[in-house]
Amino acid sequence: MISKVLVGGLAMVSCVGCSSFNTLASYTQIKEEDGYYKIVNAEAGIETVTFHDFKFATNRSSFKKLNANRPVFNNILVYGRTVDEPYEYYLLYNPKSASNAAYMSKDTLVGGKRFVLAISKEAPAEDRKFLFDRMFQYITD
Repeated sequence: MISKVLVGGLAMVSCVGCSSFNTLASYTQIKEEDGYYKIVNAEAGIETVTFHDFKFATNRSSFKKLNANRPVFNNILVYGRTVDEPYEYYLLYNPKSASNAAYMSKDTLVGGKRFVLAISKEAPAEDRKFLFDRMFQYITD
């Protein structure tokens, strides 16, 4: 009986840190601006714009409302999923790994912080170009 309680307790403790979202994701603010969404996370040092037809998640609970699957990546700052077009992207903060065959990614290093944008390959080429060009435009040291 004691071993069952100990194993259950260890499983609960180990799950505390098993969120795929980076702790800085809770500081992310998303606001409408000039027909786009502006994503700001001062703690992570990023301010960027994205299309207006996305729904966003900055924690596991909001992710589950948009996607029934488990997140593909870890250290997520923002997860975005389009309403009309069937594609998604992840904005990652200092990920250990950011490769997945179903996604195209671009990264940048600023002030020792690594940001990665991973966009699902279903995204139209012009959308990928816009997102890749704009996502890292306003990162600050």
